[in-house]
Amino acid sequence: YKNFEFGFWGSYGINNDEFENEESDIYLTYTYPLDSDMVMAFSVNDYYYPNAGKGWGNFNDYNDETGSGAHMVEVGFSLTGPTGFPLGLSAYCNVFNDPGHNIYFQLDYPFAYGETNLNLFVGATGGSQQNPNYYGTDKFAVINMGLQVQKTIKLSETLSVPASIAYTMNPRLEKSYLVLGLGF
Repeated sequence: YKNFEFGFWGSYGINNDEFENEESDIYLTYTYPLDSDMVMAFSVNDYYYPNAGKGWGNFNDYNDETGSGAHMVEVGFSLTGPTGFPLGLSAYCNVFNDPGHNIYFQLDYPFAYGETNLNLFVGATGGSQQNPNYYGTDKFAVINMGLQVQKTIKLSETLSVPASIAYTMNPRLEKSYLVLGLGF
């Protein structure tokens, strides 16, 4: 609505074990088109961790005497280049319930192959002395790089589902992940 987008996002494991980092998030984004097909966006994300052992209504900050709450708030900024050079740059900072106020940067290069959208990406953090566990480092490190493939799957004449698959590597932890996504 008028360049605002409000939405929900979640990430859950597919096994029966409780996974501490499962998320149920709410976000608000404002997109501002610039000249030359460039786009600037600002976002606020509320990350809620349902398996952290804290109730949904617990909004304590990390320094609260009764303990930190179940939510962490992040603000973000992104800039996407024009059609001829669609390079994207984004930056995010945890502003609530993170003693290290961790920062994350990502560079994206989206392109198409036929009707399939692809995105090469690399992400890094500045690290944090106060909360190094958040991104797994207390100093600058590349922690996310890979390729995402996106395609809209037509299920019927009136129903399509956006789907994605990404192969992601974390050089800092020497791990890789395969992430499947479905939208609606």
